[in-house]
Amino acid sequence: MWHVTVNSNFAPSSSLTERRMVARLKWFVKTVLGDASNWRALVKVEPDFNAVEAVRIDAIGIERGELMHRLHVHFVVTLEHRGKAYARYGREQYQALFKKHLPEIKNPYVSMQLMNASTLNYAMKKNATVEEIASVGIQPSVVF
Repeated sequence: MWHVTVNSNFAPSSSLTERRMVARLKWFVKTVLGDASNWRALVKVEPDFNAVEAVRIDAIGIERGELMHRLHVHFVVTLEHRGKAYARYGREQYQALFKKHLPEIKNPYVSMQLMNASTLNYAMKKNATVEEIASVGIQPSVVF
């Protein structure tokens, strides 16, 4: 399990634009990042490069930053794979997915951390164990 944060670097200019982008970001996480074939470009698995077999996305939260008002997404991803998995931080792999599916987002920042109770509580904005939070599934998005 990894906690993933995607900062879209997109600051909506109106509440309508914000609602539309929240829906598009939610779609992107559930559909595009919910597809195991897309993770094969984002995660290196040894010894078999194509060993990512399944993906589960949970605990999606979408926020607008207080200072710069940019939308960002937190979610938990579980990858089923054979072998050791390493996150790739090559910006071009992430950029290619955004360019193809969300061209209005320029230069997104992506951070992936191995999951623990601390990162999961940060993502969900509450105190609970990993098991308690991971068991609740996809949550409604929250915009601050």
